[in-house]
Amino acid sequence: MSSERKFWISGVNIVTHPHSPERYVKLLRLLLAQGHHVPVRGVQHLMIGELRSLHSNNPVRGLQGRLYRFIHIDKDAGWFNIKRNDVATEQELEAVSFPDHLRPNTETYDFVFYPHGHTLYINTRSSMAVHGRYSTLSVGQVVKFLKVLCSLPEVTREFGDVEITALPDREQFERILALPKLRHLVIEVVKPNPEQLSEAETEVFSRLSKMKTRKIKQELIAEKHESIVVDSETRTLAQVGAANGQVIGYGHAMDGQPVRASTVDKPWRDQVAYNPEVQTEVDALHAATSTLPGHDTTPR
Repeated sequence: MSSERKFWISGVNIVTHPHSPERYVKLLRLLLAQGHHVPVRGVQHLMIGELRSLHSNNPVRGLQGRLYRFIHIDKDAGWFNIKRNDVATEQELEAVSFPDHLRPNTETYDFVFYPHGHTLYINTRSSMAVHGRYSTLSVGQVVKFLKVLCSLPEVTREFGDVEITALPDREQFERILALPKLRHLVIEVVKPNPEQLSEAETEVFSRLSKMKTRKIKQELIAEKHESIVVDSETRTLAQVGAANGQVIGYGHAMDGQPVRASTVDKPWRDQVAYNPEVQTEVDALHAATSTLPGHDTTPR
């Protein structure tokens, strides 16, 4: 029997200006230092619990961390007695005692962060199985969590606005541009990292720099009964926006049904296979992301 195991990874692009690997390391460490947990789904909260260098004392080459998701109990909310089928009495509640620093139903999720490309990759399967089953964490919850952390006063004072975007499915923006009747197209682009630019990103970065602009939003609306004809400049902007912002298309499918498609709605994910007899799950995460965008391969 094969001992191969599998898990899924997703990615998050974190952008702040000015860019520098050291600055991104400082940002991640500041987020950890906040000790702040954020509600991401009902009573489920998420927080950063661990962060360390991937390569000895050289954090700019990569950081390894762990997110913790747990149940946050509101002690002031109502309690229910399942034996009596009634609301718990004050006398019953007096017998309830939970230390403020403990949280139940904890799940852990490993991640790596590459400062040169300001990209975070996370294993969306929990590290521990409960009753033989693993829990999963959506990249949407990770984005929501990071956005809240990066909006804390201690963070904004030092880093200003921090843009958080889930890495999109690499073909989603092509699907949007290929809608049979593309009536409305919205492209938002945040100025990309100048250190690792593709040809398309270089073009957009140069344009934004000349205009002294950090973000651009372009909106196209088709003539009545027509479909937008995407030219090369718009395609380039959409390609960059897919990885550094978002692209939204409104139109109609072949059957005439209205369609709304967004790069945010279709995040990128990839499956990782590994053999637990020769590799840990964390090592498999490192290996799987070591050649993905954002990784610094320069020996140091």
